[in-house]
Amino acid sequence: MSLSKLANAASAEERSEALDRWEGEHGGAFELMAVGQLPEVLRPELTATVSRELLVAYAAARRRFLEAIELDDPSIFDVDAPESRFHMALYSIVQHLEGDLEEARPIIEELLESGDAEMMRVASGLMEKMSAAGFSFETARRTMARHGINEIPYKLGNAVANWVRADPARVAEIEAALVEGEDLEKQALCAVLQDLGEAAAPLLDRLLEVARSDELDPESRSCAISTLGALGVVNSLVSEAIEQALRSPHWFIRGNAAGVAGSLVLDPPHFIPLVMCLLEDDEGHDWSPSEKAVEALGKYGPAAVDAIGAIEALRAATESDDTWLLDEIERALALIRGDEPPPREDD
Repeated sequence: MSLSKLANAASAEERSEALDRWEGEHGGAFELMAVGQLPEVLRPELTATVSRELLVAYAAARRRFLEAIELDDPSIFDVDAPESRFHMALYSIVQHLEGDLEEARPIIEELLESGDAEMMRVASGLMEKMSAAGFSFETARRTMARHGINEIPYKLGNAVANWVRADPARVAEIEAALVEGEDLEKQALCAVLQDLGEAAAPLLDRLLEVARSDELDPESRSCAISTLGALGVVNSLVSEAIEQALRSPHWFIRGNAAGVAGSLVLDPPHFIPLVMCLLEDDEGHDWSPSEKAVEALGKYGPAAVDAIGAIEALRAATESDDTWLLDEIERALALIRGDEPPPREDD
């Protein structure tokens, strides 16, 4: 069973028969997802036309799935039902498309703008593989403007960053979007700049405008503050922005500012006392400024020796089940004392 025949199965009966043959020859959707790639024998079939056909078929299968949900059709949740299996098989396949995707660009952009999380995830993953020549920044901008940083798959940010690396002149488009975009778009663009790292340094002034603006949503300012750490630029304007952020009324801005102070090792005599002030700042949820402060002080190393007593006091006051914070405290104390820090579990 070829990929093209699977993609072009039209009726429900044809799709069921095609899928049975496919699974008999190549395994089911879950086997494909577990392996994480297409069988080697199928790769020669991935012409530009076949890739487009598969994406069109996947989009149709996904829409049938969403329509069945709207109609409260319980069979759609039966993983053994033919339509569910067909949808899952195509979903497993299209994630691994490669090669020339230019012919498929219209359907990829359609998936990206669908508003459906799964289709957006597929599209952004494929856009990450596309060359700068096939890059439609306007499509990416529209998606960022609607969904911001938390709702869109991060691979879209990876894709935009990759395109800018391939064609550095396109940083001008990022700059224009950073100026013109509303809050959600600005937040998503900050993720792109974090991915670009030092390559985004030419946009430092624009980023500082976002970080210092009182007119923007605090989330946008927080994203901009975090991004300053990725750019790696240390100057008086950056220091002023971080100092202002350390005194923000918003806990997440304070915490992110502490993280940047540590990442950039900003003026130790001046910033270490400011960061130490956050050690008892436990406002927030999921994380707190105090946690960021501990990590930041560790990055200052021996220069933060005066913080040892305050960090040890925090350790004594920390609940025994807060293992993440206790581990970070031990790492910070080791770094400040000049010792080898214990490894993190994810290192």
